[in-house]
Amino acid sequence: METGLFTAPVSGTYFFSFRGQKRSAQYLMYLGLWKNGEEMAGVYEDNLDPLNPNPSPGNASNNLILHLFERDQVYLMISDNAIAYSTVFGKYVGFSGFLLFPDNPYA
Repeated sequence: METGLFTAPVSGTYFFSFRGQKRSAQYLMYLGLWKNGEEMAGVYEDNLDPLNPNPSPGNASNNLILHLFERDQVYLMISDNAIAYSTVFGKYVGFSGFLLFPDNPYA
């Protein structure tokens, strides 16, 4: 998948995992996993500690199980004013998923 948009090929129950790394300690990061325009779950990482001005970039991840109908769409969105990290050498934001079981195993 190259688009960042997952479209369910069949109705069924799916497992999804998603993760992100914020750009640096001076920023926050909020990622949401969305299904058909509705947020299903999110992760937040701020690590804005005034006593430690140079902490390492923070990571956050989440997993969930969703029921999808055929042609439902799942994708990640980053919130306004949040910054996540990605370079030509590595993609530090992403999601993956797989079908646990179809609604109709005989279809």
